[in-house]
Amino acid sequence: MNLIDAYVYEVTRRLPEKNRHDIGLELNSIISDMLPEHPTEQEVKDTLARMGDPMILAARYADRPMHLIGPGLFPSYVSVLKITMPIALSVITISIIIGEITAFSGNTNVINTLIDAILSIGAGIFSVAVQVLFWITAVFFMIERSGAVKDSAPLSKWTPDELKKIALPKRTISRTSLIGNLIWTAVWATAYFNASSLIGIYINGNMTVPIFNEEILRLYLPVVIIFIAAEIAMTCYKWAVKVWTNRLAVFNALYNLIWTVTAIVFLTNPNILHPDLASFLSDLFGGSAIGATNSINWAIWTTIVIILISSIIDSYEGFSKSRKSIKPPGTKKSAAI
Repeated sequence: MNLIDAYVYEVTRRLPEKNRHDIGLELNSIISDMLPEHPTEQEVKDTLARMGDPMILAARYADRPMHLIGPGLFPSYVSVLKITMPIALSVITISIIIGEITAFSGNTNVINTLIDAILSIGAGIFSVAVQVLFWITAVFFMIERSGAVKDSAPLSKWTPDELKKIALPKRTISRTSLIGNLIWTAVWATAYFNASSLIGIYINGNMTVPIFNEEILRLYLPVVIIFIAAEIAMTCYKWAVKVWTNRLAVFNALYNLIWTVTAIVFLTNPNILHPDLASFLSDLFGGSAIGATNSINWAIWTTIVIILISSIIDSYEGFSKSRKSIKPPGTKKSAAI
């Protein structure tokens, strides 16, 4: 086990990504200067003990307080808030605007409608901002208390021997993919909540018939809310741990399994489609009910196959990446100590 690499990793992983490489090189240089040419393991331990707790050293390099959630999780907590809050506020704003446009008619006073829209947007933004702050804080609180991220131990108890318990990063989780997950969650949630006014067959720019049965969509609403919360929680967890592990890969695969089964149950519900859709497609196919039914079945099963393949690929990548290892930023090629 290379204690120096582990120590550098424990410091740099708590810092902004743009600074990790340079600080990693600096730490390696400082530690090398403090050690003799062929150090023993005990000499390395003594040197790292003089360097101090990696969390305290990281806080000094960061030059900012990190105590809202905990020194190890605070940077990830702030990053998730910065990404999630604009997405959530954009979604609620767009949803309210769509609702106001849908409800608008020629007999409605434009000024009153505009005032109602502004008040609704303001109230919606405030409500969503409070909820996002609360739930993300709650998720990070649970992650910290669960022990998934070992950064909450009393700083004064740290010793170099603890570095032997630390696994160097398996494979870092791309922040771009996590941001994409949040955006995808916002997109499909917005589409679901506004399905009756957004998802349908359009002719000359106007919706002729909705695709989904709104009554059935309302029945699935509790399940949808649970999945939205689960996706956000999973993304926050990935953001906090930063690397793929076997446990995270199992959680990810289990989530994909539940999501796929639920999607299949949802899409194969015989009443999920709008009652007028079949007759509309039948007229479109020249009165052929068989043609309309075949088109609907083709669309449903194509969607199911895409969901199934996507879930399998995502689960496989989780397990595959959890078995690969990389060097922490700024490490030198040296023999393990």
